[in-house]
Amino acid sequence: NLPHHDTSIVLANFNHLQKLGPATFKLWTRIMAATQGARLWLLRFPKEAEGHITRQAASLGIDSPRLLFTDKFADSEHLRVKRAASLLLDTLEYNAHA
Repeated sequence: NLPHHDTSIVLANFNHLQKLGPATFKLWTRIMAATQGARLWLLRFPKEAEGHITRQAASLGIDSPRLLFTDKFADSEHLRVKRAASLLLDTLEYNAHA
């Protein structure tokens, strides 16, 4: 059930969601609003943040079907899975290894 860059624009970030600050999320939703059909793919990490992120996106005009949350992948699948994204995003507040 993974998205794929061949069928839509898939913006992805695989950081822990606590690294995602309001300014970064607002920027990402602005990109999505300007890019018809773009989807945002995030890790369900932590699982409890999914509802908050979905509500925040809706308040910024992004419908929930444009969001995709997945669980962490096994290390052996990590790089293969990332190839499905069109563009890997990083947060303004942290980088991927901070």
